[in-house]
Amino acid sequence: SNEKIVKAIEKTFKTKKCTPESHQKRFKPIKRTRTNVKPQKTPKSSVKFKSINEAFIDISFPVPNINHPDAGAIDMFCAILGQGDTSYLYHDIKFSKQLVNDITTYSYTPKDSGVMILSVSLNPKNLKKALTEITKKLVEFKYMTPSDEDIEKAKVNILSGHIFQQETVDGQARKLGLYYSM
Repeated sequence: SNEKIVKAIEKTFKTKKCTPESHQKRFKPIKRTRTNVKPQKTPKSSVKFKSINEAFIDISFPVPNINHPDAGAIDMFCAILGQGDTSYLYHDIKFSKQLVNDITTYSYTPKDSGVMILSVSLNPKNLKKALTEITKKLVEFKYMTPSDEDIEKAKVNILSGHIFQQETVDGQARKLGLYYSM
């Protein structure tokens, strides 16, 4: 019954006193060894075919680590390019051309080499056309300078993401886990 479960939980947690000393005894830091990944010189791909209604694509690009002076600019680039409804890829590829169900970009910049990822979900019949349009947009974006308005929108999106993350236990846990992994 529910009462038995509640009593068992109360009993379990009443007997456990968490002090800094008991916490250190119970939870020892994980010792990790870091391996240097050799730079990739040629593109790699992996394709899995299944009977599906929706296709998922992740395209990744190597980026420098968190200590590199360009790390912040890469985050801003990802925000302008593919984060939020007003981002370039989302507006053009999803809203205007209606080729994908979702499209986003983000970067992961740990202590080691990082990665920028462009994630797409779409109907498999749109795959070729969507990849063509995404490639065109990436090339176009390479040669343009974002407007002050784009930069301000990206800042607001990044900051609001951090604030929203603090509003849930899940968001706080994800952030702690991310920073611990760095």
